[in-house]
Amino acid sequence: MKRTWTVALLLLAAAVSRAGESQVRHSLVHWAFRVPLSYLMEQARPLDVHTIEVVGPGQWRQIQSQGFDILVADGADLGIERGFADPEYQPELIARYKKMIPRVAKAGIPYLICYSGLNTRHTSEEALEICARGLKEIVRSAEKNNVTLLLELYSSREGKDLYFKHSFPHYAADSPEWGARLCDRVGSPNLKLLYDVWQMYDMGRDVFSDVKRYAPYIAHYHMAGIEGRKPFTDREPLDFKALSETIYATGYKGFIGHEYMIEKEVPAKLKEAVERLTFDDPQPPFALRSWGDSLVHYSTGCYLPPSKYRWNWRDAVLLRGMVDLYEDQPEKKEAAMRYVHSCMDRHLERAYGKHPNAVASALGLAFLARHTDDPKYMEAAHRVYGDYLKIPRTSNGGVSHRADVTELWDDTIYMIGVFLLEMYRATGDESYLDELSVQIIAHYDKLGDPHTGLWYHGWDNDTTVTDDGCCQLNWSANPQRRNDEFWGRGNGWIAMTLADCLATMPKDYPGRRECRKLFVRMMNTLLPLQDARTGHWLQLPVHTEDLGRGNFIESSCTAMFGYAMARGIETGDLPARRFMPAVERAHEGLGKYSIFPTGHYVTIGNVCAGTCIGDRGYYYRRGVVQGTEFALGAAILFDNTYRKLKKQE
Repeated sequence: MKRTWTVALLLLAAAVSRAGESQVRHSLVHWAFRVPLSYLMEQARPLDVHTIEVVGPGQWRQIQSQGFDILVADGADLGIERGFADPEYQPELIARYKKMIPRVAKAGIPYLICYSGLNTRHTSEEALEICARGLKEIVRSAEKNNVTLLLELYSSREGKDLYFKHSFPHYAADSPEWGARLCDRVGSPNLKLLYDVWQMYDMGRDVFSDVKRYAPYIAHYHMAGIEGRKPFTDREPLDFKALSETIYATGYKGFIGHEYMIEKEVPAKLKEAVERLTFDDPQPPFALRSWGDSLVHYSTGCYLPPSKYRWNWRDAVLLRGMVDLYEDQPEKKEAAMRYVHSCMDRHLERAYGKHPNAVASALGLAFLARHTDDPKYMEAAHRVYGDYLKIPRTSNGGVSHRADVTELWDDTIYMIGVFLLEMYRATGDESYLDELSVQIIAHYDKLGDPHTGLWYHGWDNDTTVTDDGCCQLNWSANPQRRNDEFWGRGNGWIAMTLADCLATMPKDYPGRRECRKLFVRMMNTLLPLQDARTGHWLQLPVHTEDLGRGNFIESSCTAMFGYAMARGIETGDLPARRFMPAVERAHEGLGKYSIFPTGHYVTIGNVCAGTCIGDRGYYYRRGVVQGTEFALGAAILFDNTYRKLKKQE
């Protein structure tokens, strides 16, 4: 979808004007509160909660007469187990729902709950078709009466002792994938999903990912404490405030339904739950003048605040972006330092570097060692470096990307490079540059293509076939023991590292000349491969003939290549006359085709999801997602460097 940055900026401006006001709306699932309805409403009113749900017609008048709204109606179903996925119950269900829908509409209630029920006699696909046929019989009535049917997702895991009975083995709608396919099959905007976080967590779901991926299908959410479906505790395995914020960041305008079992201490527990699920839209700590500024606001204020920072490579790319902002943009200096400080202080005692992906985050330690007088950061950085030196090496001295097998991946160069370069900046010790130079040459020896300057994704040090559950099986079963494709983001890691080497290494440092040769050859190859219409590079950049036939525009490698070219112009290693037009096209193209509104924020789309090693078809089949820490970080880096260049013109 094409969306200009101007439109996104207008949406963002409207969001900023509302900043500081909570957008969370709360509703109470009455059956779960084992107290009289009148008492529940009495306790809810002081908390500005005025919505009750999952109630039948016998309670509607009492609720509405007290000035409360009803969100979800109950009373047409035959129970959770007997639903639309079983043809035996469909005639009675259809009759009951056709009778109830007009009553719900007359009462001004927007939603009516329904269930798939159990599936004990059919395949999952057959049950979906049966369910769709039954729902199609009533959805036209729902459309006519402006009532939305809410299909609730339930856990089908065996043996779970639930709140009022054992779990529902064989429940058909036990995943958002199944529910989304059902919605597509029915083909009506008046059928949506009720996503119960407790139930889906019980199914082993990544609820944060579900919220982002299935937002168009989900009309309502229920939440409860994970242990025993009780009120929330301080030992929850989920950050519910962050989850609530993630839900509303998708553009969700609805309610969070409280569905925990409670009969004692209702006033205190209800107040605590409302506070736990409520967040305020943060006011940007600086003016938002570009899509890059807005991504910083989204990334640090919503997507990955310091409280959610993990010690890994993904988050380290965003951390690297904040380091760049500290160095280059005075108005962001304080916010950037605060972010890096908070992230590193959370992990200071357990920072480690036992594999390249863990080494990357330690760039923050070296940065703080350079800008503060506190020795603890350098002590931790040295500890990480000590771990790094123990990582297994391949036969040519390259650092293995993985701990269980010895392999070289192009990703490794960036993961160790951001740390080693920052250690050099902090200490002035060229041994860190020497180590990085050795690794670049060792990796290029096995992964580099001398004709194009592009890099293959991986090389296996031995002939043993391993199955890591991510890479395509047998990807290295060939005489070269490597894959045969140039992946976009894989080359992006190399491009950014080489550009940073040229910006950091002294002009007379011996290894700089080789880095420059590799960098210039790669940039010259990439330049004509940029898509003229969108300004993007592709998932597999050299296969431009496959655009729209498996290959696709990919925003993270576009930001990486744009950053590398802009950095090369800045250092004088690339001629501005030749490369600046490509940088301009990439920056404008990202704003037009890959920056999307998400709630009160904007995010980046057209991102290839996390990817291991395979053949051409493997890369073409990778999922395309929004957000991700590495895409946000790369885009922030590119925008910052681009704006520096524009100021110098």
